[in-house]
Order: sequence, then structure tokens, then C-alpha cells
Amino acid sequence: MTEDVESPHVGLPWLKLIRHFSPIWFTVIMGTGITSVLLNRVPYNGAWLFWLSVIVYVLNVTLFAMAVMISVVRYAVWPRAWSIMLCDPQHSLFLAAIPISFATVIDMFIYVCIPYWGTWAPIFAWACWILDSILALVVTVLVPHTIMSRDENHDLSRINAVHLMPVASPLAAAITGGLIASVLENSRHAQWTIIACIALWWVGIMMSSVILTIYYLRLILRNLPAREAIPSVFLPTSPLSLGSIAAIELGSAALKVFPITGLLHEISGPVVYILGVMAERIPKDLTEGFDRKDFMSEKADSLHFLWQQGSHQRRK
Repeated sequence: MTEDVESPHVGLPWLKLIRHFSPIWFTVIMGTGITSVLLNRVPYNGAWLFWLSVIVYVLNVTLFAMAVMISVVRYAVWPRAWSIMLCDPQHSLFLAAIPISFATVIDMFIYVCIPYWGTWAPIFAWACWILDSILALVVTVLVPHTIMSRDENHDLSRINAVHLMPVASPLAAAITGGLIASVLENSRHAQWTIIACIALWWVGIMMSSVILTIYYLRLILRNLPAREAIPSVFLPTSPLSLGSIAAIELGSAALKVFPITGLLHEISGPVVYILGVMAERIPKDLTEGFDRKDFMSEKADSLHFLWQQGSHQRRK
């Protein structure tokens, strides 16, 4: 992946570690990050689970900081390593692990630090989210464009589920934005955060739908992936689950923020919330089976809720 560099110190173990470091290592941070979130948000959370989640979170922040520093040193010492890695049709896909792992760091900061660190903590988390969203959009556009423009072999058999990683990063950023919008004191900032997250959610869902279609076509025409790549068949659940969680978080935040700001009609908050619930059910119905009776019952309850909101506004 990297070019040969003649250096008197190239044989040092730590230099070899830095030189051959890859964005794939950020997937480890994704795992530790989501583990800390799950430990913190598990129902019937005990004190020991909270402190265990804090320990895992500290480990996750340490690993993320180390990985970022190693990456910066690597591309500063060997600049050509960046272009070589970016042109690699497989390794470049794991650039998406950077904003996704960063999103898990911000999520736990919201859950653990903001309640205790005062009014500056939400602003700091908001600034981190803006940076993460920019990184997610850059990866979502840059990686597929580089693969399409520089990779000469576009055979359908080379498509695998890992191609979903770049388009999953905006969905992770949308989840984090929904969490931040719920804790921002400035309702205007929260409002525009929700609107930006809806745009991120739309980009991620649309591009994921396109890639999922191509991937399923590849499975039909070229059979299953190789034996060593079989675990990757679980990756299509990633954009579906992230999109569901983002829809719920953005709906909950809109239900709280939109009636306060007044930019849109007061009923817009409940409308976005109901749309989020409906969007959440789509991947659930796809994975668990479609129950028409339950589906229509939920939609009827949603419409009844909207009618009650409208009646309440008319009485005002």
C-alpha cells in the first residue's frame, strides 16, 4: 500500500507500525465505541454498567487519539501513502470508519460528559459534530468518485458489502446530530442542526439504496462472495439500522424543537416525528417480515395523533 522509502531507520519496529498503519484500524474503534454506547444505554442500567461504559469510553477515546496521531505522522512522513491508499479500491472504503468512529466518541460525550460539565459542553459537542459531518460528506463523495474515475476494473464481481461503508457515515452523523439538537440550549442552532441532519439522512439513505441494489444484483448474477468474505454479508444491515435510529432521533428532536422555534408550523414537529417512526418501520419490516395488520394499526394511530395536534392548534 505504501511506497518503498529508503531510510536508515526504516527497520525500527515503531516506524514500521506507523508506515503500514491503515484506516482499517478505525473499525476497531467503531467496535469499542458502540460497545460503550450499548453499555450506557442498556435498559435497567445499573451503576456498575454505567462505570463500565465510562471505562470503555475512555479506552475508545485513547484508541481514537492514538490512531489519529499515527495517521497524521504517517501521511506527513510518507505523503505518497495517501494517494496510494486513496486509489486502492478496497482500503479506501475504510476511510468511512474515521467519521463513524468519531461519531461514537461524540455520542458518549453527550451521554456521559454533558450532564456534568456545564454549558460549554454542548457547544463543544456541536462543533465536533460539524467537523464529523464535513468528514462524512467528503468521504461519501470522494471515495466513490475516486473508485469510479481511477479504478479501471469495474467488474460486477468485485462489488461487495464493504462498499456500503462510505455511504453509512452520513447516517452516523445524522444520529449524532439528532442527539446534539436535543441538548443545545439555543433552539435556532438546534433547528438548523436537525435540518442539516435530515439532509445527511437523505444522502445516506438514497446512496445506500443504490449500492444495495447493485450488491443484490451482484449476488444474483455472480453467486455468494468468497468464503473469507462471507462475514461481509451482514454489512447491509448497517445503513438500514443506522437509518432507522437516525429517523427516530431526528423525529424526537423535531418534536421538541420545531414547536419552539416557530420557523415552521407548530405541527411540523409531530409530523417529522411520525415520519421518523414510519421510516424506522421500513427496515424492520424488511428484516422481520411484514405484518399488514400491525402496520396499518400503527399508521392509523399516527394519523389520529396528527389530527389531535391539529384540533389542539385550531382551539388555540
